[in-house]
Amino acid sequence: MVTSLSRRFFAAVGFGAVIWISGWAASPATAQSVNWSSEIIQLQSADSTDVRPIAVAITFDPTGRRVAIAGDDHAIRIWDLAERRVIQRLIGHTDWVRSLCYSSDGSQLASAGSDGRVLIWSDETSQPQRELIQCDGALNAVAFRPGTTQLTIVGFNEPLRCFDSRTGEQLSELACPCNDMRAIAFSPTANLLAGGGRNGKIRMWEPATGVIRSESLAHHLRIRDLTFSPDGNWLASCGEDRRVRIASVDGSSEFTLPRGSAKVMSLVFLGPKRLATGGSDNVIRVWDLDTRQEIAQLSGHTGSVMALTYRDETLISAGFDATVRIWRLSDKASSPAQTPSVRIERTEVFEIR
Repeated sequence: MVTSLSRRFFAAVGFGAVIWISGWAASPATAQSVNWSSEIIQLQSADSTDVRPIAVAITFDPTGRRVAIAGDDHAIRIWDLAERRVIQRLIGHTDWVRSLCYSSDGSQLASAGSDGRVLIWSDETSQPQRELIQCDGALNAVAFRPGTTQLTIVGFNEPLRCFDSRTGEQLSELACPCNDMRAIAFSPTANLLAGGGRNGKIRMWEPATGVIRSESLAHHLRIRDLTFSPDGNWLASCGEDRRVRIASVDGSSEFTLPRGSAKVMSLVFLGPKRLATGGSDNVIRVWDLDTRQEIAQLSGHTGSVMALTYRDETLISAGFDATVRIWRLSDKASSPAQTPSVRIERTEVFEIR
């Protein structure tokens, strides 16, 4: 599961769990010494088949204690990080679940998928609290406006729509920069909304008014993901053109990270000056945005890394290898003068149904 294993042993850890202890993992020559521990959640089929489901959507709840996981088997699993088990299984979608998002207070989880449906869930039941909308086209992204019950959705051949998730009322409808939108994100202060898709353009709106703040051709191929920095000053985006673009929200500056050979499918900020990206080469890369250099690689996935989420020094990744990996930063980055490498101290594997 992890490259460059120096030793390994197996031990039962409750139902369906196995522990791997591993040594040094491959890393770039520019990396600092960083210790990560990694738990692997192996998704298991809900029926009698041996085909494991693929996760393409993951998100923390606001407390950081739980993670929602969903993908091609139409189910949503709620994983408790402390108990290390699935505590809830949500059934309602009839096709791939493409996007998940919690409301700021954690009382609602929104999901959207290829069945064109947006479902609203609560902790109280494993049944949908509300079906917000059902569209003819696939829906690719949902996002709550921070601090509100306003939920924005985009998808294939659909406008950008904003709803009140509690009443179901549609609040607004905006034209998109293309007819195949893949990603949307609100700024931390909720005063900006960014979206992008197939044609590589990023449009930025003022969500309160619907006014277009800016539009730029950020990528030459389909945009896969975008996100604001924690301070709200920067917007990072990635796509199938293998570019990672960092642009100031006021339009005064932008730069790109060194381009590799893989499509970049997902990204997330690890604080104000660090960014993690996941690609079609199965590798997670950590970047220092001051130096614009790669400082670490996290290897282990055997399929494209399709989704990333981060909170409190815990990075969670999901890939086409039918696994979800939980990476915990156990020690701060040490002095750059030390031997450059990334150490994966421990990997625990859990099977979930």
